[in-house]
Amino acid sequence: MKNFSPLYCLKKLKKRHLIALSLPLLSYANGFKIQEQSLNGTALGSAYVAGARGADASFYNPANMGFTNDWGENRSEFEMTTTV
Repeated sequence: MKNFSPLYCLKKLKKRHLIALSLPLLSYANGFKIQEQSLNGTALGSAYVAGARGADASFYNPANMGFTNDWGENRSEFEMTTTV
């Protein structure tokens, strides 16, 4: 016959809660942490930073994502005005 004293049940409950609360800590979201995100990026190496487009642009150059329109096309035409 097992011991079902209140102290025994409390210890068992503490252990279950500790395990249940520590499991989410072990699961981390890694996101884009792989160096070789695409074949094009691997082939071009550091040169791909200037022209990264698509989903892997957030890994190589996140600022370049601002120059794409809704269809993923590059929109890097700038207007420059000078005054004299």
